[in-house]
Amino acid sequence: MAATCEQLFPESVPRNFSDGVHPAVERGGDTAAFIDRISGQAWVDEGDNLGRHALLYTELEDRTFEEIMAIGEKLEKDARAKGMEVTVEEDFAGNVYITLIGNDPRAKKILIESHGDSVPRGGRVDGVYGIASGFTLVRKFIEEGRRPAKSLMVGAFRGEESSKTKFGCLGSALATGSVTIEKLKAVKNESSGKSIFHELKERFCQKNAQILSDDQFEAVLQKELRVRSDFLKKIAYVVEVHPEQADILQTLDKSMAAVTTIGAAERYDLIFDGNVFEQFYPQMFVSAEGPVERIKLKITGQADHSGAAPMNGEKIGDKTYFRRDALVETARIFAEIMARPVEGLAVVGISVPGGGVNTVPGICELEILVLRSLRGNVLQNIENKMNGGFELNAEITNENVLESVQSIRDEVVKKIFDLIVTIDHHATDFAVRTGGKVRVTMGNIQIKEGKIIVNIDQRKANEEWHGQLRSSLFGVVDEVAGELRSLGVNLERTSPNNADIANCSETLIDIADRVFKVLNRDLEMKKLVSMPGHDLAKFILKDVPSILFFVRSFNGSHNPNEAVKADDILEMD
Repeated sequence: MAATCEQLFPESVPRNFSDGVHPAVERGGDTAAFIDRISGQAWVDEGDNLGRHALLYTELEDRTFEEIMAIGEKLEKDARAKGMEVTVEEDFAGNVYITLIGNDPRAKKILIESHGDSVPRGGRVDGVYGIASGFTLVRKFIEEGRRPAKSLMVGAFRGEESSKTKFGCLGSALATGSVTIEKLKAVKNESSGKSIFHELKERFCQKNAQILSDDQFEAVLQKELRVRSDFLKKIAYVVEVHPEQADILQTLDKSMAAVTTIGAAERYDLIFDGNVFEQFYPQMFVSAEGPVERIKLKITGQADHSGAAPMNGEKIGDKTYFRRDALVETARIFAEIMARPVEGLAVVGISVPGGGVNTVPGICELEILVLRSLRGNVLQNIENKMNGGFELNAEITNENVLESVQSIRDEVVKKIFDLIVTIDHHATDFAVRTGGKVRVTMGNIQIKEGKIIVNIDQRKANEEWHGQLRSSLFGVVDEVAGELRSLGVNLERTSPNNADIANCSETLIDIADRVFKVLNRDLEMKKLVSMPGHDLAKFILKDVPSILFFVRSFNGSHNPNEAVKADDILEMD
């Protein structure tokens, strides 16, 4: 079911309108209207692809930012009619800034920022909520004909999500000069297969009608990154408003919170190479009981944010959390099934549709070959072992496999499944013991160029615990690597791609607390920690005072059903 306004705003009526404005969105305030308008540009409403697909530098992300520009141009026109000034700018990375000029144009600006992109099969509110909140504030000043003391800048950043690059907060990193050209050349965008450096070059040349060599564009890029310090000097402080994503506020019945610490991510891959595959010969297993069938198994759980979603056993108030990780569940079930050899059963494919390094897998697909006579027992065995909260769908794609098929060797697939389960067990133990200060997700598994690749995302809000968990996991991986070598399989662990923990301004949190008390509202849970990364961290690490507000969210995040509440939106408006 599509996460249209009726899921986002519980009071709404079925969506059926022609003018693009849903009556429930109006009840949700200006912010809800902006959310609907911006997020709708990249919404796909079809089967397993249901959700928002504003991936970095794709057509749907471009359309999203064109809509953000259009909103800015409308605010510019409205401001001019009131004798006020709004500017609309786009930087070299495609980030967009809409600024309402204040009483003192020379004073440092207040930046209200968030991101406009999404994960594959994402929801409507992640990122977009913060941009919409900024637009709402600007619109209110314009409607009242009142200039703010300081200029208000709404910033919309590209590529905050790392699903296709394994490099988060790209747009804000470029905006703040927090990334090197060498890194831009090394980071690949899986959506296009190109490096970020070459994508930036192509977009720059197209926009400016120029033809540049790599060396010429590198000089342009060096200049752009150098002047980022001037951009930062013009900012007084930064505010980000974001859905909380982990359902903590919902569980504790709190509408919003300030965040003190933004955690960071360490990413690396496990690559299985060498003697991984073998030929499966159906004729060896055919009997009077029937031929060999090819079956696609789909195990469905709940996609979520790899940083925000607590791991199994973590406590939120009185609630014990249960992750519905489809990849871990699939690995657990088949590790048990294949603990003993099963004649006439082979695994020929495994994937996570829409998988990404920053998403808890909501779906895992496994393709198997199995004797028709065994099919019923195998499917029943899977269902018997499956935990509650998961669903199994089985589709026969070939009723009579005649040709030999390349399959994953039984010994190898067992090791891979056992390793996934063991990593999850270690990470869960650490997460429970530390109160969620570290978490681990295997967001994707894929077969590529004769290799099997598993993505690892390790989150941290405490360096000491992070180091202990990393040592524990590396020990497990190295032990399995030794066992696989005897089978002719190499297990490579790539170098971790690390980031830094960032702390929000205590001064700004104290000021916000006092302001809220004047308004007769308590700022709740001032000590909340954000395990997901945010664009705001790039400004914090450049010593720009910054504050992050969380708004209560529902149904987790990084899935089509992520939601916020209309009443909470009206409070923020």
